Amino acid sequence: MGVEQPKHWRAVCPIKVWGLGFVEAVESLIGEGAREVSPIQSSVQPPPEKRPLSPPEPLRFATSVVSYLQRRGVHPDVIGRCFRAGTLYESRYKGVPMCVFVGRDESGKVRFACMRGTADDLKRDEPSSDKRYSFCIPAKNPKSRHLAVFEGPVDALSHATLQRRKGWEWDGHRLSLGGTSPVALAAFLERNPQIRRVILHLDNDAPGIIAARRIKATLAADKRFRHLRVSVRLPRVGNDYNEVLLHAVRQERERKAPPRREAGVAL
Repeated sequence: MGVEQPKHWRAVCPIKVWGLGFVEAVESLIGEGAREVSPIQSSVQPPPEKRPLSPPEPLRFATSVVSYLQRRGVHPDVIGRCFRAGTLYESRYKGVPMCVFVGRDESGKVRFACMRGTADDLKRDEPSSDKRYSFCIPAKNPKSRHLAVFEGPVDALSHATLQRRKGWEWDGHRLSLGGTSPVALAAFLERNPQIRRVILHLDNDAPGIIAARRIKATLAADKRFRHLRVSVRLPRVGNDYNEVLLHAVRQERERKAPPRREAGVAL
């Protein structure tokens, strides 16, 4: 199954390259060699020796994080689930509140932490973070065979919120790559050999499309992962799954808004 090409791409993209599909045209125009497939580097090998991970100290209250994520449409139940799991908390960087998304290993030890500002554009990983243990929302059933993959934590939270809002009957793990590198994905698959279905929900832009195609081809070429059924599902609205969620929230508000009454004209 190839990469889905949402209708709005065809409607707004003015570029045409004769004899090439959309993704191939993107690759040609930006000079990416996405056709070359190289095996994923072994994720079981630990990274070079670094200083111990020192994630930011959590604040007692997380009002800024809750407010920030709710403004982005994330449901309080989804936020609370991550707080209780210890994979999300609030801290400060240079006095500014920020979300801290945490990845833990099998023993529960924090191995990864990335920060996202709630009032600015801060985006950074804590030094010594191990990408093999990126942020993840586990399935309710730990033995679930399904895995959804996103570029960032907020997209994973948004997907979980959409499921709750629309009543999707799906129980799978949601993994953030922290970008487009497949390192976290390969490590997760090695730690969870029961996985049989992988859905790549990367961003609907040139880097995301090319990365999704490359990851799918690489998994198919790797003997460790040839048993997987892998598909690509790009957001049908906007660039990522948070934009899909915000679009759904706006539509719901418009449906619930009372009809506007026209003012009468006195004659």
